[in-house]
Amino acid sequence: MPTFETCRQRGSSRARWALRHAGQELRHARLDAGLSLRIVAESSGISHTQVRRIESGEAPHVDLDVLSRCAAAVGMDLSVRLHPRGTAVRDAAHIALLDRFRRRIDPMLGWRTEVPISGTDDWRSADAVMDGPGLRAIVEAETRLTDIQSVERRISGKQRDLGLERAVLLVLDSVHNRRVVGAAPRLRERFPVGTRGALAAFGRGEDPRADCLVIL
Repeated sequence: MPTFETCRQRGSSRARWALRHAGQELRHARLDAGLSLRIVAESSGISHTQVRRIESGEAPHVDLDVLSRCAAAVGMDLSVRLHPRGTAVRDAAHIALLDRFRRRIDPMLGWRTEVPISGTDDWRSADAVMDGPGLRAIVEAETRLTDIQSVERRISGKQRDLGLERAVLLVLDSVHNRRVVGAAPRLRERFPVGTRGALAAFGRGEDPRADCLVIL
């Protein structure tokens, strides 16, 4: 439950910040337009008290439709977007995939999961990091491949910021994933060591000497 609780707390905190920020923008736009609370309320179909609460950040739960109507009343458009930040909650299949890989490597290798990336306001973490004599590698697991470029960028960024020499892209063995890998030759170029070579090297606790694509 720790990861879930952390994400829930972070999500709630971000929601409160977004509502306060939207309320401030709404108030500024209303005043700039010379509109009263009652005019905005009548145009939005809510009470002037509710408008005031939204503007002051005292309305913790605001329907997006209501907020959008208030924005339209003061000549604004409400925009809602999602931005990548942190690591998604992992499901049972993802955890099981990492566990299968863990059982195939030398038990003497160090193994840490959900390793945070230090930095100001940085919520990212590596799925796993393994280390031993002459080997320090990040392991990122994917149960369903979709955006190959995004996966490459994410792994490269974490590998760089953690200062690790080696990267392992661990992929669940499925028809879909094999089809995606087969249609993406650049993925093989980015991760030149395949499953057999990678597992053989890691099983001996050795560095495979290049980044790896492991389908397991």
